[in-house]
Amino acid sequence: TEMWETFGGADGVSAIVETFVERIVADPRIAEIFVAQDQVRLRRTLKEQFGHILGGPVAYSGRDMRSSHADLGIQSADM
Repeated sequence: TEMWETFGGADGVSAIVETFVERIVADPRIAEIFVAQDQVRLRRTLKEQFGHILGGPVAYSGRDMRSSHADLGIQSADM
């Protein structure tokens, strides 16, 4: 779709997610949330999610956002 292409398709989404994950794990305000997370799975599911949202030929295999974040202790301020 147009949005998928605007963001550079799979390569563009991959670059966005890689930069995003680098930033969140380096941010001292929220890094502890991600310490025990499977970084490979996190990157994969974020790429799937972004790709799906942007209308790309991507299926999202992750959990819904409520259950994904339920046990992480995330507060509104973390967002």
